Amino acid sequence: MDSRVGILRGVHFTEIGGYIVDPQFLLPFGELEAKDDLSALGDAKGFGDLILAATVWLVNQPESSTYFGITPFVYVPTGDYKHDDALNLGENRWKFVLQGGYITGLSDKWTLDLIGDVTLYGENDEFGASKATMKQDPSVQLQGFLRYQLAADWDLRGGLSHTFGGETEVGGVNQDDRIKTSKFTLGTSWFVTPTLQFIVNYGRDIEVENGFEEQHRLNLRVLKIL
Repeated sequence: MDSRVGILRGVHFTEIGGYIVDPQFLLPFGELEAKDDLSALGDAKGFGDLILAATVWLVNQPESSTYFGITPFVYVPTGDYKHDDALNLGENRWKFVLQGGYITGLSDKWTLDLIGDVTLYGENDEFGASKATMKQDPSVQLQGFLRYQLAADWDLRGGLSHTFGGETEVGGVNQDDRIKTSKFTLGTSWFVTPTLQFIVNYGRDIEVENGFEEQHRLNLRVLKIL
């Protein structure tokens, strides 16, 4: 399956009660296309579910490059969804993610990012052609990244991610499909100007249990500071 997905993201930094807070929204859009022996699944185009979030930076120490933030994410079921289609960009359910992120400078050149999050899933009461109810257990994702500063405005980065949990139940029947996925990412970030940043990341799955195995993933990000 090929996926071509973009995300429009708006972030606003402000200060509340002495803490830096960044309320934001993320709106996915794009298309999914099943290929070869899975072509019968068809394709899907449109918008994904709207995501609302806000990081609260409980630790903000630029002088030592040390930061710690807590981010709640709420996935609102606004995306395109048809119960009788195998592929959809929307999920027809609410989701809540609580994420903690820690960043620390190891030296003048090296920075370590450690991120962990838990996802709680609401019910999809129109799952599949029969409109069955799908429930899903919580899932956990752990991530670690190292960044090397080539210059003040340019870095190289690499990381590992592991996701587990998330077993589903459809129509009261346990699907025995617990997720277990490990992947790596390599990339670079460059501030072309003080207010314009480009990020390019390449990655692929190392191990997958129950799900599509990504052979190649290319992420391109453009950030404009207003």
